Amino acid sequence: MLVGIGVALWVLALPPSLCAPQRILVGCVVGLIMVDSGIARFYASPYTETAALLGVFLLCPALLWLLSQRRYTWGPLLAVAGIGTFTLVAKTQMISMWPALIVVLLLRPSLPARWHAGLRTPRSRGPIRRSRLIHWLWVRLPALALALIVTTAAFGTMSSQPKRYSEINAYSQIFTTMLPMSPNPQNDLRWFGLDPALARGSGTNIYSSNTVAYEPAYQDFTEAVTEGKVAMFYLSQPGRFVKLVDTGMKGMAGYGTETYMANYPAEAGLAPYAKENRIAVITWMASVFRAVPWLFALQWLLVLLVCVTVARRSRRAPRRQSVGILGLVLLGALTTQFWAVMMSEGQNEIFKHMVVVDQMMFLTIPVLLTAWLQRRKSHVLVNADAAGKS
Repeated sequence: MLVGIGVALWVLALPPSLCAPQRILVGCVVGLIMVDSGIARFYASPYTETAALLGVFLLCPALLWLLSQRRYTWGPLLAVAGIGTFTLVAKTQMISMWPALIVVLLLRPSLPARWHAGLRTPRSRGPIRRSRLIHWLWVRLPALALALIVTTAAFGTMSSQPKRYSEINAYSQIFTTMLPMSPNPQNDLRWFGLDPALARGSGTNIYSSNTVAYEPAYQDFTEAVTEGKVAMFYLSQPGRFVKLVDTGMKGMAGYGTETYMANYPAEAGLAPYAKENRIAVITWMASVFRAVPWLFALQWLLVLLVCVTVARRSRRAPRRQSVGILGLVLLGALTTQFWAVMMSEGQNEIFKHMVVVDQMMFLTIPVLLTAWLQRRKSHVLVNADAAGKS
């Protein structure tokens, strides 16, 4: 039901330059993504990815509604802030969407125009700088208030998470991700100031029967391994950094390949681990990416080029521009989400954790389709106008 409502909202929020058949076409593409077996299997699972997937999906039409306005009004502001907060608190890693969400909320003025004239800019150079900043903040006062609420809710939820989660992430990062792809695991452990003997835990997770989490040498592990140190490690070794990116790309390409979800029961008479896949258009597309995972990088660049072009050329038409900005928001969010996964649990259950990144990448397809339809219609109108003048 939520997917159907979401598709309807997408269709309604698309720019008016698209005719009804074009809107329905884009809506069908969005629907195919959200009912694809690789995503739909989460709807019947207890995982927090379900809330994150639905949150991202419903946030997109809310963003289109908001970005179609030259000056934000309370309706779309509350919709974006509410759905955005729900998405951010859905799971810890979704905090990565916070920067993109705040940028969008503060992108345009949100204070009624009648209140703008209350602040004048003095002529002297020094006060001008201060007054411009104050004016910029003043005309965004409603959005600033909502941004503060969103930030408080998101970071408050994240800070309330048990410290055990941080230990699990650190263990997965070192023993499940870093050491298995290292030519010298002992040296990696020395870099963090850990006992090289812990290298025998390579390839394990914290719940494995052969975990090293209960050995004496592990006692200082949580103090020695922090997110900052992990980032410095990869930045100081470009080769390992590229290998980490490659691992993440392969994790994205593993969309829909989990072996422990949506399996048919043994009495169904199907092969072991057979999955429900009646609607698998996006899953089929993912199989192409599995052959060449770095195709994701090419798609990322294509979306960036198209959306920047749309956003720049449509500055005087907010409704047309909203498509380009939405694409840029999805790119920024999926990039930060990619690194949130790779710098936390890494390769541990990577296919499951990357599903939100996959969803956002696939949602750029209807964005590209919308941009193309808008461009095509513009060419038709220009040609018709030229023919009329001749």
